[in-house]
Amino acid sequence: MSTDEEVRLSGLQSLYRYDGEERVDLVCAALGDNSWRIRKEAINLFLSLPCAVTSAERILVLLYDEENAGLRNAAAEILVKLGGPVLPILIRSADSADPDVRKFILDILGDIGNRQATPLLLHLLQNDVETNVRAAAAENLGKIRDASAVPFMVNSLSTPDLLVQFSLLDALGRIGSAIPVAGLVGLGENRLLKKPLFDVLGRIGDETAVSPLVAGLHDSMRNVREAAILALQSLVSRCGEKILTGQLTATDLERVAALLACSSLPVQRAALVILGRECDQERAVLLASYLDDDRLADDVVTILAARGHDVIADLTKCWAGASEKKKAYLAYLFGAMGVESAVDLLVSELKAADDFLRSILLRALGQLGRIEDIATLAGYLEVPEDDVRQAAVDGLVDIARRFHASVIDLVRNVFTHVEPPVRQAALQVLGRLGGAESEAVVLLAMKDESSLVRRSAICYLDGRNPHHCPALTLALTDEESDVRRQAIEALAVSAVRSLIEPLTLVLQDVDPWVRAAAVRALGCFGGVEALAAVRSGLRDPVGLVVIAAVETLIKEDIPFDQKEIAAQLDHADDDVVLVLLKELSTSSETFWIEQWGEKLLGHRHWLVRQKVAEMIGHGGTAEGQILLHQRLQVEEEDIVCIALRQGLSSFPCAGESD
Repeated sequence: MSTDEEVRLSGLQSLYRYDGEERVDLVCAALGDNSWRIRKEAINLFLSLPCAVTSAERILVLLYDEENAGLRNAAAEILVKLGGPVLPILIRSADSADPDVRKFILDILGDIGNRQATPLLLHLLQNDVETNVRAAAAENLGKIRDASAVPFMVNSLSTPDLLVQFSLLDALGRIGSAIPVAGLVGLGENRLLKKPLFDVLGRIGDETAVSPLVAGLHDSMRNVREAAILALQSLVSRCGEKILTGQLTATDLERVAALLACSSLPVQRAALVILGRECDQERAVLLASYLDDDRLADDVVTILAARGHDVIADLTKCWAGASEKKKAYLAYLFGAMGVESAVDLLVSELKAADDFLRSILLRALGQLGRIEDIATLAGYLEVPEDDVRQAAVDGLVDIARRFHASVIDLVRNVFTHVEPPVRQAALQVLGRLGGAESEAVVLLAMKDESSLVRRSAICYLDGRNPHHCPALTLALTDEESDVRRQAIEALAVSAVRSLIEPLTLVLQDVDPWVRAAAVRALGCFGGVEALAAVRSGLRDPVGLVVIAAVETLIKEDIPFDQKEIAAQLDHADDDVVLVLLKELSTSSETFWIEQWGEKLLGHRHWLVRQKVAEMIGHGGTAEGQILLHQRLQVEEEDIVCIALRQGLSSFPCAGESD
């Protein structure tokens, strides 16, 4: 045995090509190697053996090795992955005299998760002499989640063994079946069981669980109070808010509010949920104080927004002295809830705010929709900051819902600005508003000296509109490739067949992205002329265009000869070859194997070799079988060797000749 890990790993990997009887012994020895890489490889190799299931008892014996934890864990992982077929062996072996082995077997059965193991687990839960084994039986019943076991598990809660009780409570929560809560509450008299009891009440409890959980909010132990609030949140989530109606006193809510200072984020969120449903204006101010907390701010916003206009309007008292982050959240709430009394606060903050807060303020003003704020927002279309300008666009579009003509009149003047980004922003407002006046500006923008503006204009033109087609067709000759590509995508939805000719001419464009867009657009038109143009894309020297042609033929369900596809299998782009092979694999045709099989099995990309090996195996031709044998003699990539061997296994007498 070499001391070099790489040598041992290489030797182990060579066993993939070896069929000798002693292979299982060698793999089992490797499962106990001190290297996790080798143990992992040995696990994968064992699972790939045809005799893996029938050799399971040899793996099970390894669980008895007390000196090598890695070997035991590797054996357990194999048995779990073998799953259902080894259940009889595991169940038969669960009467082992070794309690550690019994526990291992129970854990394996739990991870397999098959209900056939339930009777055995219940038997050991109630009768095994070892506490750890009984607790493991309870724990793994929770993993299997067999509801039929619940009555027996509830009866077993009367055991005086704390560890088993603890495991049973957790398992009952995992199974999730409803059980009488009254029978469980008595367990809370044991302080050590209060937390697991509350956990399970939160998962499976009903309205009868509310009272003991509310009492738990006043417990002297912090972890019990936290478990109580988490359980209450779970109850509300499962049963609805009505379950807490009239159940929480002011003193109870003070205990809930105290949990907001907890370090646990789930506990804080649970406290927010409970306080949120009891959120008057005073508590809204308390919750708003957490808008500065990055972890809780979004939760607080959701809760406050649900309380309605009046509660939010009262938060204007929190504005003075607030941080910019808190003001941003408050501004969002004021805008979303239509709090017009906050307008003066928002406007006064605009000049002093940073870009982020200014963007929020502009959007909020837009949502409030006052005609007197149109000029203010239009002024921010001219600022250099992209985010602020975009916020002004969004705000103006919102105000236009009430004052459409006023917004258009003002923004149309902004379109004459000397700076392209400003003209683009004005165009975004007009394009989103639509209408004849806006459309005239958009069509004019197609002649703008800035490609930025021309690209934006295309976003608002529709190829289905005959009035827009001339401008879009003219854009096919634009000096900017992005403009040409966007125009093609807009025309793709047109039903005007006279557009086929200009789109076909675009297939000669110098930019492959433009040519690919043209191929996809022509596929949408259908008809002999357009489809011939799509097929011509298969012969493009750039893979991007070829892939576009193949995908278009498939997407549009266009009939084509598989030989058209196969003819491009020597393309220089590996991605093209893989796409072509994927398409060929959907057919039962095997003609390509004779011409391309050997060449593709020697392809430089291992993914191509692997794919071809799989396809030839499915093809089942005698010539393909010979090619697989020949390639297996020289192939160096393990994953391809596996594909070659699997391909050969589909032929009669597979595995005898290699």
